[in-house]
Amino acid sequence: MSFPETRWCARLRSASQSLAIVAGSVGVLVLAGGWILNLSSLRSIIPGTASMKVNTALGLMLTASAILIDRSPRQPLRYLVPVCGALLILISAATLFEDVSGWNLGLDEFLISDRTSTRPNRPSPTLTTWLPS
Repeated sequence: MSFPETRWCARLRSASQSLAIVAGSVGVLVLAGGWILNLSSLRSIIPGTASMKVNTALGLMLTASAILIDRSPRQPLRYLVPVCGALLILISAATLFEDVSGWNLGLDEFLISDRTSTRPNRPSPTLTTWLPS
């Protein structure tokens, strides 16, 4: 039995699509403009703050892609939603493992190397102060 979609649900779905487009665009802008074209002003949202790393930009793009593909009327593309989710989990788990263990698997510099800091492609140290050293 299928329930009719209320106006509230329709608005929420529309908002999720709009926000996915914004998030995906930010990811593409940071990855393409900030890292590939080496424009440092596009690496951070607020000038002078820590830059968004490649893993974060990829995560935004994967999440946005999954949301937009799931809402797409094209059924053949739906198999890509779990692929995006699996890649997102893999990137997140590898990053968390590196932070907790202290090991450098090199996954965060697989696509683009970061020569701008002493902690290449790692989150800002202020974000990881709770981790044991």
